[in-house]
Amino acid sequence: TEGAGWPYAGRVTLYSSQGGEPRSLADVPNEQPSVLGWSLDGNAVYVLNQQGIGSQLYALPIDGSEPQLCVDTGHQFEIAHINGIGQAALVMQNFDEPNSVYLVDLSLAESPHKVAEPVAPLFPDAPLPQVRLLRWTTPDGFDIEGILYLPHEYDASQGESLPLLLHIHGGPASIFQRQFAGAPYYYTPAALCERGIAMLRCNPRGSGGYGKHFRFANRRDWGGGDYLDLQQGVDEVIALGIADPARLGVCGWSYGGFMTSWTITQTARLKAASIGAAVTNPMGFNATADIPSFIPDYFGCEVWEDLPFYQAHSPVFHAHKVVTPAIMQHGDADARVPLEQGLQYYDLLRRRGVPVEMYIYPRQGHAVSEPRLLADALQRNLDWFTEMLG
Repeated sequence: TEGAGWPYAGRVTLYSSQGGEPRSLADVPNEQPSVLGWSLDGNAVYVLNQQGIGSQLYALPIDGSEPQLCVDTGHQFEIAHINGIGQAALVMQNFDEPNSVYLVDLSLAESPHKVAEPVAPLFPDAPLPQVRLLRWTTPDGFDIEGILYLPHEYDASQGESLPLLLHIHGGPASIFQRQFAGAPYYYTPAALCERGIAMLRCNPRGSGGYGKHFRFANRRDWGGGDYLDLQQGVDEVIALGIADPARLGVCGWSYGGFMTSWTITQTARLKAASIGAAVTNPMGFNATADIPSFIPDYFGCEVWEDLPFYQAHSPVFHAHKVVTPAIMQHGDADARVPLEQGLQYYDLLRRRGVPVEMYIYPRQGHAVSEPRLLADALQRNLDWFTEMLG
């Protein structure tokens, strides 16, 4: 790896059991390879590479020569296994396809073929949203990708404008890829589109999947360029005539929760927000979270080294600007973003008279994992945005 732990750039390096100098293999585009295994002949190492909203499998020759692209179907896959005879099993998904198992023989120039998919009762056979891929360039030269989900029956030629929900991912070095639109999540695209609400998922600067320069671009700048990238995405959808500027909402979990709590301190144009497991007071986070080095690495300083910087980038210090009604969700056993982070922001909004409700999920850590509690979180978001935007 290169640089500090959050975020990082890395490459595969070989160390001989006989000693000698280590040998670094070729870079992959995202500069964050995930090792999968050896080729049968021992002349290459297979790695997974995130590339924009899709995934790729590369072979890295051990002589350090150029990487060889083996699988690039446009799907997303994060789970892969290579067996002893050179076959790779890949768990792939796409906007209209739930996680399915594909098989490919890496010794042949063939495309992966599907060998198993979920049985129908697990995913109801209902119309899925339309999906449009958007791109825009920021004033300072970053190319941003966005995924726009629209109701199945939406007809742009009719001139109808829709409520729009901006969904911000966590991380911040996470990424929105080709996730199945019906996969249950706190903010499920298919469910929201069934209520007539469009959803925009963006990969602003700081996201994974676009290389080191892009991934490092929001260091010492949380709530700066990343916020502007996201708002530019919303403006793009408004300019297309799809989004109604009077019916905009925002939501996100973890870093997405930070950005949601930050966003409503910066603009009054949003009519509703849902804030999940949010970092709202970075200086308090450093003293209570299970990753105390995380924000100091991103901010480039400890709180005692630059207190004004921490205050300038902390949603709690800007809470007096908030007018957007919000709901908040948090697990009471969250060690990653402790519950007190959510409680601080909730209490500040409540004391100022901003409409706000907080739902605390028992036994839950940074993710709500118990099925009935996840269903509750999903349903509350669905009902909230239907009421406030629909």
